[in-house]
Amino acid sequence: MGARLDADEYAGLMQTVRTTLNLDAELMKQVQLAHPGETKTHLIELGLRALLAKKAARLLMALGGKYPRATAAKRRRFGHGAG
Repeated sequence: MGARLDADEYAGLMQTVRTTLNLDAELMKQVQLAHPGETKTHLIELGLRALLAKKAARLLMALGGKYPRATAAKRRRFGHGAG
């Protein structure tokens, strides 16, 4: 991953929402132990993004086989070739 941003830099890059959450204290402790050095905010964001990715994967699986003539999209290879 790239360089980490401090809280002020991070907040300046995105629209943020301040909220109060009721979390399982033991679950939060386990996650923090598994990912030392990460902020609670970052850990919660990672969890939310993982939920969205899981949902997207399920939707793609549900589409499987529905478009038999579909072809794979071209992939960009960064760091190779011109540039």
